[in-house]
Amino acid sequence: MHGVETAAGHCYSLAVSASWDVVHLPNADFTAAALASLAAHYPEFAEAEVLRTHVIHQPQATFSAQPGFDELRLPQRTPIDGLFLAGDWTETGMPSTMEAAVESAVRAVDAVGEYLGVRARAVDTK
Repeated sequence: MHGVETAAGHCYSLAVSASWDVVHLPNADFTAAALASLAAHYPEFAEAEVLRTHVIHQPQATFSAQPGFDELRLPQRTPIDGLFLAGDWTETGMPSTMEAAVESAVRAVDAVGEYLGVRARAVDTK
């Protein structure tokens, strides 16, 4: 609906985060809600012909933190000598996101470097 016109038309992919209110809808109802959202945000959609739709529900794909979750997150350095952790679920001070996973990896590499007595930065900040 924006950009270059092609004979093939347009393809839209929608991802719905924090979708607990719609994840269990039947595919037809979910599709109707998605198409209504497109129509509300893109007036050009009124002229569109929808050729096909496909719905994939992945309720486990979206993290949903609960109160007290941060207390369960583990640091990168563990009490086990030489064992280090990395992942968005570890203690980073950030929500469990891709950015948290990167921060966790940087912290883990730094901890390994300290353990080995070398300077081992995962990301060169200079």
